[in-house]
Amino acid sequence: MATKTLLLYISLLLFLSTCVKPYYPTINKYDRVIVIDGTLTDDGTPPLVNISYSSNLKNSKAEKVTGAVVSILTSNGQKYILTEKSQGTYTYAQSMFPVTNGTSYQLMIEHEGNVFKSTMEKLLPSSPITDISFQVKSDNKGVDLLLSTKEIDSASRYYVWKLSETWKFKSPIYSFTRSVNKEYCYATSIDALELGTTDLFSQNRFNRFPFLNIPLSSPKLFFRYSILVEQYSISRSSYIYLDYVKKTNESGGSLFDPIPTNMNGNITSESAAVIGNFQVSSYNSKRIYIDRSDLPSDLIISAGMTDCIQKEIAIGFSKSIDSLQTFMIIIDTVGERPAMVRFTTQERCFDCTATESPATPPTWWELKK
Repeated sequence: MATKTLLLYISLLLFLSTCVKPYYPTINKYDRVIVIDGTLTDDGTPPLVNISYSSNLKNSKAEKVTGAVVSILTSNGQKYILTEKSQGTYTYAQSMFPVTNGTSYQLMIEHEGNVFKSTMEKLLPSSPITDISFQVKSDNKGVDLLLSTKEIDSASRYYVWKLSETWKFKSPIYSFTRSVNKEYCYATSIDALELGTTDLFSQNRFNRFPFLNIPLSSPKLFFRYSILVEQYSISRSSYIYLDYVKKTNESGGSLFDPIPTNMNGNITSESAAVIGNFQVSSYNSKRIYIDRSDLPSDLIISAGMTDCIQKEIAIGFSKSIDSLQTFMIIIDTVGERPAMVRFTTQERCFDCTATESPATPPTWWELKK
């Protein structure tokens, strides 16, 4: 995430016109800045650290940092060495990495004579998610998803949620020859991130906190919808850093916007420029399903693919059918000379797998009770 955000600031190419040469402003201060994105959680996965160089305007592809010595130190005096799994990606290759609530962890990276260190980040408990509910907005233009957690005074007050959505959808046109077992599919959208804090609440808990809105123009709620909410406790510094990342990505940023000091994250070096963050998190999760029957019957929800139309035409010769297929997609052909041909412009209109979504539900998908 950190790499993408930095590139929003320093890797946007300015195209003036076809008759003017591109202009590359000199920004030496941010040439080849080390960008570090590190995570350590108690969800059973090993720690992961990605390291790269920022790129200049002429080269938007980030260069991976290889050969670094990466380690994690604990407040108990332990030191764990990470190994390079692939170019620029470092992880713990031994047995399960020990992660304990109340322990602090520090990321340290040594590369080309430079040392990069994060602040000591304490692992704080994540308040368990007790409920995920939903409500229709008062203007009937969408459905809000609401999150509630248990109050634990010692838990973190800052959170990031990873949202994984899956929904059933249907291609609107049926082909007797080409839609068999390809009429219904299951789409998935993964890695949407949302942030939340209880800092301004009287209690250290979320109570029906709106974290996501699903517009009715989306087909997600037309048949059946499921969302997995993965909650990670984070520190205040990580919250501020990720908040800048999210807002910058949403706004699109600008080459000439000032780079906020908060973008530096919690990693510093006395000898080299660095941008990045080491996130230490406690984890818990919850999944819910929403069926169309769970929503008001008079709620108008889009089925999606509203651009799909079909036409019929009588074609007298097979050569004419071949000519038609050069600019249209044949759905069905019935009869001979003249043949009645149904056609459309998109294969996905009658074959949902053309959207690269599977026609079979995920293994965890529960049937409606």
